[in-house]
Amino acid sequence: MPRWDGFDSSASTRRNETVPYPAMPFAQCALCLQDRDLQDSHLMPRALYKYLRDTADANPNPLVVTATKEFQTSKQVSDYLLCAECEDRFNKGGEKWVIEACWQSETAFPLQQALQGATPLFTSGPDFTAYAGSDIPSIQIDKLAYFAASVLWRAGVNPWRGYGTAPTRLTLGPYQEDLRRYLVGSTAFPTHVVLIVTVASTLETRRNSLIVFPWRGDRGAYHKYAFVIPGVTFQLCVGNCIPAHVRACCAVGSPQNFLFISRAREEDVFQQMGHLLAKTV
Repeated sequence: MPRWDGFDSSASTRRNETVPYPAMPFAQCALCLQDRDLQDSHLMPRALYKYLRDTADANPNPLVVTATKEFQTSKQVSDYLLCAECEDRFNKGGEKWVIEACWQSETAFPLQQALQGATPLFTSGPDFTAYAGSDIPSIQIDKLAYFAASVLWRAGVNPWRGYGTAPTRLTLGPYQEDLRRYLVGSTAFPTHVVLIVTVASTLETRRNSLIVFPWRGDRGAYHKYAFVIPGVTFQLCVGNCIPAHVRACCAVGSPQNFLFISRAREEDVFQQMGHLLAKTV
């Protein structure tokens, strides 16, 4: 059954509960920092949720998995955060392209199809392959990077809530502002952020039809954050001490604009790239 994973928190009286928000409050937009009418912004793009609905089920609503319970609901995690101009900036910057490229069904996964139609750089076993995104004209690396940065930034800038559960708010330190400046167009992609994009190796619904809100994984010398949309895992490593084999995976910073297809989709990338670099030394 389609699902997304959440994290339990105390019930609130915010969006989708007993006391609704007033329509379009006038306040500071979190991105451009201008006082404007705010829109009902989503942590994860609203259009992604349609890929989680099972129309053949009596209750087609996605299954929510939290630390303490499971239930089906049509409610989504959102808050009044961005002005209309910045919502449009996010849409044009990466959301629209990523939503159209990610897994949609067992017959539609444009990003996977584009990768599998290209010549791989190397393969390690039957379930791990690396590609040069820079060599595939149909793949827009800048859109992937902007989308990934926007979701990570959103996860850190606001205490999201919905249906009595909430994703963990991320603590990004100085990188919160670095990401904001990049997203608003003031700077390039931050040099101390490494983006790893891993695409699922299968078209199966049960392995692709899910959203996992951003979480932090402890890496010691640097911080690793990750989130999942249908068919794609995004990992963002942040810090000044990111090792070479991790930097080599970057979809933005590497000359090849590395993209990966992997069944495991997460730690597999670090392990395989570490082995590859060890062989070349």
